[in-house]
Amino acid sequence: MYNLTEGALERIMRGTDVEKPVLQVWGYKKLPRSVNKDGVTTDRYRLLVSDGQRYNSFTMLATQLNYLITDEILTDNAICRILNYHLSLMNNSGKERPVMVILGIEVLVSGSKVGHKIGNPTNIDIKSDAEVTSTSTSPFPTNGAAKKDSSNHHASSDISTTPIAALSPYQNRWVIKVRVTNKSPIRTWSNSRGEGKLFSMDLIDESGEIRCTAFKDQCDKFYEMIEPGKVYYISRCTLKAANKQFNILKNDYEMTVTGDTEIVPCHENSDDIPTLQFNFCPISQVENKEKDALIDVLGVVTTFSDVQHIVQRNTGRELMKRDVDIVDDSGTMVRVTLWGKQAEDFDGSNNPILAIKGARVSEFNSGKHLSLIMSSVLEKDPDLPEAHRLRGWYTSVGHSQNAKSLSRAGGSGDF
Repeated sequence: MYNLTEGALERIMRGTDVEKPVLQVWGYKKLPRSVNKDGVTTDRYRLLVSDGQRYNSFTMLATQLNYLITDEILTDNAICRILNYHLSLMNNSGKERPVMVILGIEVLVSGSKVGHKIGNPTNIDIKSDAEVTSTSTSPFPTNGAAKKDSSNHHASSDISTTPIAALSPYQNRWVIKVRVTNKSPIRTWSNSRGEGKLFSMDLIDESGEIRCTAFKDQCDKFYEMIEPGKVYYISRCTLKAANKQFNILKNDYEMTVTGDTEIVPCHENSDDIPTLQFNFCPISQVENKEKDALIDVLGVVTTFSDVQHIVQRNTGRELMKRDVDIVDDSGTMVRVTLWGKQAEDFDGSNNPILAIKGARVSEFNSGKHLSLIMSSVLEKDPDLPEAHRLRGWYTSVGHSQNAKSLSRAGGSGDF
């Protein structure tokens, strides 16, 4: 006998919070892929779920959970506990319908073991206020969802926010509350189609992270306003499939600032919004990474060169670079190349620990090197448990060990 949380779906779709309901997944449907201009595609799955009394097809699986379907973990008739969800709005035949976006789910009983649909539920038909076209002119429309975490609401204007993990191109009435973990320099371009400028910023909340890019006029409008480490409310950006060649953030989408985008500083307590997140790759595994792969690494500086002035082959521009050798407790060393002002200002005295997000793997003379690019983030002596453990290893034994070097002298692989 399998006990479902009867009545949960109707309460959820009307905006009432239900704590970890147990539901049955009857099946799923893969929606048409979204494709960006670079040809990158993103899959999205719509679920048919039941609580034993009602069933509902307006349920979406967050893209970071797609593996549950592709790996056949979440199968037809499975009994699941919903650990985290968000109620959002999506357009359906000209009307905005509340949609349950599943952010966290635990499979309790496999579909093959259950083997049948439970009960005789009827279709849920919510005629909510969400279906009425909004006439609000507020730059921060509510998303129709009741949020259990009261910190997601602005104390004075009651801003209702959507988690990053629940964003999709299929709905655009949302506000996110995010911390900026990185802001790139402004980059300019000029070609036969014209000229312009852009900058990108990496955003994070308790559910995930996403990259946001501003071009031309929006670049001028927002660049000085944005400060890394600060928290902002952001709305009215467009979403597209992320280009994984340049973006290693754990999100299948990325955002673009438009002329309608609103960005407002958040002045309330924002301790619930996390800071920069790393997914460190042991240096010993860099040897197996493909050329141009983007990775996060953590290492102790063993040696560093003076600043060198070189000429870029394809543009003739003079650039500054500095090579830094780092080692970790795998007993492996790799050379990291810093560029521009970062190279000029770097001080590797006293063996600092470097945490690097988004270093690019390059090859030279049959060796592997790492190079920082525009979107890379470098933190020196970060207050992270991994960094403290690495410092202990280096102080006790690492400083006296001979490390295996993955790099060969003579180049960064980029110029």
